[in-house]
Amino acid sequence: MTIFKEMKTEDAFAAIEGLKDVLSEESDKFESLYRSKRCHRCHSELTKEFSGAHAFSDSNSMIGRALLRCSICGYLMDPFSGLVLEVGDPSKAQAAAK
Repeated sequence: MTIFKEMKTEDAFAAIEGLKDVLSEESDKFESLYRSKRCHRCHSELTKEFSGAHAFSDSNSMIGRALLRCSICGYLMDPFSGLVLEVGDPSKAQAAAK
């Protein structure tokens, strides 16, 4: 049986010292995309939501991809394809607009 043993922080940093950071650039691009999207119904900000089936579905991506959900009406979308996964509740969007 394998036993997990956590590395000391200084050992972990020493192990990656001098290696190129390939994750931050992609992560920054994703964050920029997430911030640029708004709910199509009520124009509210969207929050990231991770789905195991979606997060690593792109074999060309090194970073887990998020879906975006409106906290007001429940609208859920894939920001990479624009596909609407759940339309949410239109009455909540109308109530927030008043």
